[in-house]
Amino acid sequence: MQSLNIYIFFCLIIKLNLIYSSQDVAPNVSIDSSVLADESKKFFSSSKGYGTRNIDESFDVLTRIINIVSGRSYKLKLTDQPKLEYDYIVVGAGTAGSVVASRLSEDPEVSVLVLEAGGEETRFSQSSFSVEALLKSDLVWNYHSIPRKNSAQGMRSGAIPIITGKAIGGGSSHNGQIWVRGHPLDYDRWEKMGAKEWSFADVFPYFLKIEDVVSKGISQFDKGYHGYSGPMKISGLQELSPVGKYVWRGINELGLPIGDYNGRNLSVFSFVESNMIDGLRCSTGQAYLAPASKRKNINIMTKAFARRILVQKEGKQNAKAIGVEFEKDGKIIKVYCKKEVILSAGTYENPKLLMLSGIGPKDELKRHNIPLMVELPGVGQNLHDHPVSRLYYTIKPNVSTTYDQVDEFSQQLRQFFENRTGPFSYAGNDIQGAQRSKYARDERPDINLLIFASKPESAFTVPYTSYLEDYSKKVEQEYLQPYAHQDGFVVINGQFRPESRGEVRLRSSDPHDQPLIDLRFFSDKEGHDLKVMIEAGKLMDKIVNTKVVQENLNAKPFATRLPGCEKYSRYSDEFYRCLAQTITATAYHGVGTCKMGIDPMAVVDPQLRVRNMEGLRIVDSSIMPEVVTANTNAATVMIGEKGSDLIRGKKLKKLKPPGMN
Repeated sequence: MQSLNIYIFFCLIIKLNLIYSSQDVAPNVSIDSSVLADESKKFFSSSKGYGTRNIDESFDVLTRIINIVSGRSYKLKLTDQPKLEYDYIVVGAGTAGSVVASRLSEDPEVSVLVLEAGGEETRFSQSSFSVEALLKSDLVWNYHSIPRKNSAQGMRSGAIPIITGKAIGGGSSHNGQIWVRGHPLDYDRWEKMGAKEWSFADVFPYFLKIEDVVSKGISQFDKGYHGYSGPMKISGLQELSPVGKYVWRGINELGLPIGDYNGRNLSVFSFVESNMIDGLRCSTGQAYLAPASKRKNINIMTKAFARRILVQKEGKQNAKAIGVEFEKDGKIIKVYCKKEVILSAGTYENPKLLMLSGIGPKDELKRHNIPLMVELPGVGQNLHDHPVSRLYYTIKPNVSTTYDQVDEFSQQLRQFFENRTGPFSYAGNDIQGAQRSKYARDERPDINLLIFASKPESAFTVPYTSYLEDYSKKVEQEYLQPYAHQDGFVVINGQFRPESRGEVRLRSSDPHDQPLIDLRFFSDKEGHDLKVMIEAGKLMDKIVNTKVVQENLNAKPFATRLPGCEKYSRYSDEFYRCLAQTITATAYHGVGTCKMGIDPMAVVDPQLRVRNMEGLRIVDSSIMPEVVTANTNAATVMIGEKGSDLIRGKKLKKLKPPGMN
């Protein structure tokens, strides 16, 4: 435990100071060494012993240390005094909202106000290893799903933690930085479901417009499939760790397809492509909003919490958005728009804001005594995400990095300091696999494997992992703790094409109350989602049991019994099913609660205009009719770009990549 404390503290202080000292950031924070020393002592003293109670206290102190050392990661011009009226009001400066605000403000004749509930990105969030620590930070909304009996049985209170962005850049400011667009059929399906001009040929040119591949590394980038002059900096994996090399050779031993998951064939194992440059995160806040903030026609406000949309009734069924009511520094402020309000607050906050404004299912609004302005039964419905679980493996000693190896960590940090390479320059994982199971409904892969073989965070830090992922005490102590200091690696196994659907409802009419989120994982009638999860686990174990992995790593699944799954053989279908229902998580890819389409449950039309409303659009991942076969970051940036063009009456010419009919 003490070595874990040393590692976390050591990494934070050195790496934060490293980023702080770089010349391309805004040095707006002075570090009081005496205060830092006091907080450091508290951190070490609070972390003695073992258990969640100690970890909770440690993280409280750790947060204060982060606040002392960390400041803004780039220059962003902000305002505290908004005008009374703007042409456009963008609610949410997240992954899509930052793009929309930037593109709209390109026209000097229009005025734009951006309202962001959270604060600015920090230098800490720019570093790749910060992903896990940010799960409990002020840069995110921390939600939990409603407990269900068929999932999350090994999680605290049976609830699945849900993390979504609450900062400039939104999800792109804290996610794993995995840049993958999805399958062409994803977008062709959207169009068949009523989203006209959202086919892959319609969206592909926007991906090219977005991207700037700055470093290919060892990743494969198929010719004609990538952009090289856009705002978002994209990098390939620079090198594989010893563990990653043998796992990759195991994938090859089985003859599994390898390639570019943004290229010709998406059912492949790939080295990751990430929205990073020189080992640091590239968010939409940095790529889009920061440059736009220099313009005179845009105002950006942080810590500006939207309470409701100001709606003016127009006839029996229709209404018009005329502004936004928000809260800042304890004051309630109203601002008005001449043209449109654009909601980019995300999959969970968008339906909440709509319903608080009287737009949504009639019965839900009545339950909270909210006057009905526009009845839209689809608001908050169609919620879905990629369900995931975790497979843990031990390997022979001195191959991976464990938290006992402080000297090795210092060398890795020095490597990053000198040339921005090594484990601390990597994104969320180094190998990502997408494959079709025998249950696949179409040509798209339904199995997703994320192999964490190179990052230091893949080591088994039991209290740290249990705290961040909300594992139950029983799972922590009986299943994970015996391996806390052993070499190993972790794999996230998931379902790329989930069929279960949930919903978002209001907890109350108080804007400060969190929404009620019911993911309903594994609730599909045929049990299809669980069947695919079983196949995902079996595929990963097949890779681990290859000759090359066994001879060089001696990789073994945990021999400890997972509570609730003790009666099942480790390699049985029953065990894989129990694992998925015990260690259940979301990939943080929630979509669909304001879906785009033309059917009665659609919330927005293909122009992203809220139905039966004038002057109100939604532009972010909540409009996806179906989740993409990918991490959702890249697709959400694309929605921001295409949505901006829709607002401005523009569009790019259709384009397909080479060799695609």
